[in-house]
Amino acid sequence: MDMRNYSLVLILVLGFAVSTLAQPIAYIGGRDENIISVVNVPTNQVVSIFESPLPGSLEGSTVSPDSKFIYYTGNGGIIKIDTSNNQIVNQTTLPNNTFAIQISPDGNTLYTADVLADTVTVLNAADLSVITTVPVDINPQAITITPDGSKVYTANLNNASVSVINTTTNTLITTINLPGESGTRGICAHPGGQFVYATNALSDNVSVIDTASNTVVNTISVGQTPNGIAFSPDGAFGYTANGSSEDVSVIRISDNTVIDTISNGALVFQMV
Repeated sequence: MDMRNYSLVLILVLGFAVSTLAQPIAYIGGRDENIISVVNVPTNQVVSIFESPLPGSLEGSTVSPDSKFIYYTGNGGIIKIDTSNNQIVNQTTLPNNTFAIQISPDGNTLYTADVLADTVTVLNAADLSVITTVPVDINPQAITITPDGSKVYTANLNNASVSVINTTTNTLITTINLPGESGTRGICAHPGGQFVYATNALSDNVSVIDTASNTVVNTISVGQTPNGIAFSPDGAFGYTANGSSEDVSVIRISDNTVIDTISNGALVFQMV
């Protein structure tokens, strides 16, 4: 197995955090070993390995829009890595288990999903100082930001719900109750900005949310236990990582129809 496939398996099977920058470099954060590997993508060679100073495991990652910095979060805080030299240039300790992290489109603000505290922490991306904390619904598992940066959405694991935050005021706009059981696990804003897609792990479907009205406008049946979700760069297709059925559902976004299922043969947890 070459390193590129191995990187994909790491994130899908083991839930590792992988982020690929504009240059051909991939960062692989080990969830259990607390190790970050830097991989040269064209050669599939590991060029650097270093240990995270965070006391807990690495859980989520995000890359600045200019690809100059990568941020990792986990049980204990956030680290900021300069991608020009692979050095940790800043870190901060947070009191909550920060499971997921996203950066605003302008690169100025970080948002973390604090899964045990039922909050979103808002931080200054430059110095990692905390701006505020926003209460959301129970167990925010994943987080996404609309392309215009105006709203943050969290997938709340222990309720079938999505919380919506106004990024101008950093206040909760609403909580959207989704049909079915609890287990809303993954969430991703479509590149077009009109919709947000949330995976419901216990209902085996995806809820499509209109970002203008913050209402559910469609429900798509996918594989068993959908976890992460991502889109192709042009927004034409969506992909759900289905854990129990060990496959990936391919959604045609123009009509929200599943057009293919890709077998993986192993537990699929996340998509990037």
